[in-house]
Parts: sequence; structure tokens; C-alpha cells
Amino acid sequence: MRLGRSFLDRWIPPLGAALFRLLGLTLRYRIENAEQFEALWAAERPTILTSWHNRLMMGVCFFRRYRPVIAVSHSSDGDRIAGTVRRLGWDTPRGSSSRGGVRALLGLVREVSSGRVGIHLVDGPKGPPGVIKPGLMLLAQRSGAPIFLVYASARPRVRAPSWDRMEIPLPFARVHFRFEEPVVVPRDMPPEEVETLRRDLEKRLADGLARLDAEVHGSAQ
Repeated sequence: MRLGRSFLDRWIPPLGAALFRLLGLTLRYRIENAEQFEALWAAERPTILTSWHNRLMMGVCFFRRYRPVIAVSHSSDGDRIAGTVRRLGWDTPRGSSSRGGVRALLGLVREVSSGRVGIHLVDGPKGPPGVIKPGLMLLAQRSGAPIFLVYASARPRVRAPSWDRMEIPLPFARVHFRFEEPVVVPRDMPPEEVETLRRDLEKRLADGLARLDAEVHGSAQ
């Protein structure tokens, strides 16, 4: 078992990165409403892009151009994911909501505050799916970065048999990204207002993804 894990830990990151590079060469992208995000990125201003955990694979190739930072859990799977995305130009302060979460959040705050693009998958790493956890609001308040909800949908794609039904674009898929208007969470916002905003963002993210999926896939969900 130990030898098997060692083999996987050694070879999955380089092989996975190579496969993503090849996949990325075949994907076609449609981008909507990204002008404000692009302007902030060009000016090296802090930004946060957020979506559900199951849309990660759609953005691995596309968002590498922004050299983003993302938190990855301390686990065997997390080690392999971190090793893979680092080879694609992403940075990975480690931690999760269950292990090392405070350290990972502080790492994200530090990196985003310096002008980096932070990508936060708000219902990871283990769910429940479709629930924005408090870390997003804390990250936005501490870093001062605006939050961009990002809706992503790909056709054709497959769904993995995982807790979040991870969606993976197939070669030559068309991947559609739609950016929402940025949302700022003031540092001095009262906790009850922060919670109201969190619930509002949760609903907007769910509704926006449902609308985009309907446009991309029609009734064939």
C-alpha cells in the first residue's frame, strides 16, 4: 500500500499536468463580462474568483494565464492536486476547512492582498455541495478584494462519481465562463449583514450556474 501511494504521489502530478496541457490545447472558450476582472488583474489589484468545487476542472487550463493562488487540502489527494496545478503555474497555500484551514486562509489573504488572483471553491473540499462556507467572506474582508462569481459550463463533459459530481470537459469541448459584477465585503460590515450577503451570493451562484447550464446543455442535463 505504501509503495502504491508513493508511486501515485510521484507520477500523478507530472502526468496530470501533461494531460491538462494537451486538453487545454483543444478547448474553445467563450468569455462573458470579464472586463472589470481583466482591468483589475492588469493593474495588479487584489481579486477573488469563486465558484463551486465541481467546476474546477473547467478552469485549470484557462486561468493558469493569471498565475492564480488556490487553497488545497492537506491529504493524499490534496498533495497530488497541488503538485499538478503547481506545474501549470498555480500557487497553493495548503489547508482546508478540516485540516490547516486557518493557515490556508491566512496564506490566501496574504497572497491576494499583494495583488494576486485568488480562486476560492466555496463548497470544498468535501461539501456539502452548493453551500458557501464562511471562508469566502473572511477572505474578502481581510484582503479587501472584490468577489467575482464565475459561472462555468462545458459541452461535452463528463461527471465524475465524486461527492460533488466533478464536471470534466472532454477534448474539443466549448467552455463558457460568465463573470458577475464584483461584490465588495467591507471589513467593518456587521456579522448579521455578512451572513445575509453570504446567503445572497449562495443563491446567486446556484441560480447563475443553473441558467448557464440550461443555455449550454438545453434540456439535456
